[in-house]
Amino acid sequence: KLARGDRFVQRDQHEAAKQQYVSALADYQHAFDVYPRPQLYYPIARAEQKLGRYLDALRHYTLLLREPAELSEAVRSDVERQLEQVRRKLSAIRFAVQPHGATIEVDGTKVGRSPVATPYYVTPGSHRLRVLRKGYLPTEKTVELAAGEVLTHDVTLVAGSADYERFLAAV
Repeated sequence: KLARGDRFVQRDQHEAAKQQYVSALADYQHAFDVYPRPQLYYPIARAEQKLGRYLDALRHYTLLLREPAELSEAVRSDVERQLEQVRRKLSAIRFAVQPHGATIEVDGTKVGRSPVATPYYVTPGSHRLRVLRKGYLPTEKTVELAAGEVLTHDVTLVAGSADYERFLAAV
């Protein structure tokens, strides 16, 4: 169905292509539910990529590369190429936060605690970044990110007596 969708794209029939990609994705996801094999991450990610679901595709390509499953060198190379294409459609945020142990949030979703070693990928657009830790004044910033942009968010929290719990409840 992915190949059929590609043929529709070549004939400039994008709605028909989208239907094929959606159908293919549903089939691959069902196959994974029945037979959870890491190799199915590849066609799932390809369908997601073709549908513009770049964060989902990034997750599945990354999971495929992390699995101990045997991948041929050709498939591994293709997955790495596809990952690069997907990353160019997304934005990335690197966090450089002091002190360690601070909670980092993007758009209200907890990313982790500092230090965060890997970039956090988001769709291009506006995003709210928050960094907080008990005993420190929290920071909040809204950023606008373009596709392919990598932002380093440098934050050094200042010790303070802000009502941490009240701040968390207010936002």
